[in-house]
Amino acid sequence: PPGVNPRRYRAPHGESWDDVMKRAQTLLRRLAATFLDADVSDRRDRLKILVFTHGGFIAETLNAARDADGVVTPFAQNGAVNTALYRIQLETNADTKLPFARVLSTNDAAHLARFMGHPPPDFDLGDDHPPLPAAATSDPWWLADPV
Repeated sequence: PPGVNPRRYRAPHGESWDDVMKRAQTLLRRLAATFLDADVSDRRDRLKILVFTHGGFIAETLNAARDADGVVTPFAQNGAVNTALYRIQLETNADTKLPFARVLSTNDAAHLARFMGHPPPDFDLGDDHPPLPAAATSDPWWLADPV
């Protein structure tokens, strides 16, 4: 809506982007508090955690990991490739002993390379042209200017 900060707009029964960012910050804090061991010096001994989630939460987790404020550090946009991998490493600051997050890689879809050259005929990585149910229309109504 006009005059409302897009990060603070909350749809009915939904979350704002700021709400999602708070959930991402909580996730990183909880993971650090639960699994981060300052005494682990050998990289092979570090615990690896796999999290499955959607693109919006991924973008806000990147924002939380980078301490994005939208001004000094711009907010990450949701450009997530379906099934892409993101690596975030939690560490402890040697001086302050406080946990922090380091973004190691983003939007890594290398594991999909074998499908990119010769995908099976029914395999589609994009959602530009999803299959339509028989009763659906192919009219791109969402591109039209609002009346």
